[in-house]
Amino acid sequence: MKQKLFFFFFLFAFQGVSHLFAFPWESKEIEILENNSLDRKISYLLKDKNAHQFTVTYFGNPGDTKINQLLELKDLFFHLKNLKTESASFILTETDIQILLQIDEAEYKDTNLKEYLPSGIQLYYQNEALFYDFPIIFEEVLLRIKGKWETEDELLEKIYKIIAFKKLQSEKKDGNENKTSETSQTETACRQIVPEVIPEPFWIERQKGFSFKHTLRFLIGSGNLVSISYPSFNYGLFEFFPAVGLIYDETEILNAAQTGYEKTKLTALPVGLRAQFYPLSTKYFELYLFTGGFYAYGLTNYKSALMGYAGVGQVILKYFFIETNWIFNSESNGLAFGMGVKIDLD
Repeated sequence: MKQKLFFFFFLFAFQGVSHLFAFPWESKEIEILENNSLDRKISYLLKDKNAHQFTVTYFGNPGDTKINQLLELKDLFFHLKNLKTESASFILTETDIQILLQIDEAEYKDTNLKEYLPSGIQLYYQNEALFYDFPIIFEEVLLRIKGKWETEDELLEKIYKIIAFKKLQSEKKDGNENKTSETSQTETACRQIVPEVIPEPFWIERQKGFSFKHTLRFLIGSGNLVSISYPSFNYGLFEFFPAVGLIYDETEILNAAQTGYEKTKLTALPVGLRAQFYPLSTKYFELYLFTGGFYAYGLTNYKSALMGYAGVGQVILKYFFIETNWIFNSESNGLAFGMGVKIDLD
């Protein structure tokens, strides 16, 4: 009897957890067409009362406020005058709402702009403001357009002027330029809004505000140190993360009979916290200053000790890093070197 009660209790608890983060879409007159949820990731294909289909993906419980913001954005995009949306996808994160619009039609000033939008339009809603950041393709050249959403016409005018400007440049290269005063004015206006080619800029601006990242680091350092850290907490130019590792070494000590030396193993478990500051960030490397402390808990023939350190390092090509630092405690000091790899799991 107890086994049956436990089984029913477990079944009830499992069902309760699986529906813990479910949102009552029916109350918003929205029908669930597909449920593609897996573990903590909740993902739905939905249809509203006007037969507009859209997908929503989130982790955990996004809250009613963020859901209502999403629905307002959905109504905005499906009721645009010239930008006809075929489908929309929304991803809810801790800091923003990421949006992808698949464009079915984009007519503006007798020009079909859809052909220049092969990837649709990407936007994100953050701090009660809507922004766009997406590529445009013109004659196999990718251009990037980004800015704050003001109105539909403002965005279409920007896309239109970019295409007009690139056409003028193309005509110049072909020697077919027929420049008039009006053409010159158009070219001047377009130059002010033409974005750079799609490769990201050399200088990278780190995300403002607080964020949590699933960043995994492996480090191998001098002094026979191996460490791993996860996750990281970021605030502007600063990053904080915990670390745990293993110190392993061999040394020779005088034996018990004091007749000679014998090899012995030294092992310890260092556990600590670390802070990094990024004064310089580019797409190829990042320079950082760091400091921290750890407690090395002696496991085998190692005297437990509290240690501090400070140094400088460099991230190379986003995934690899090298660093040097000065380690200090009450008994000794020393210079150490390290190298490792970082993996962003987000």
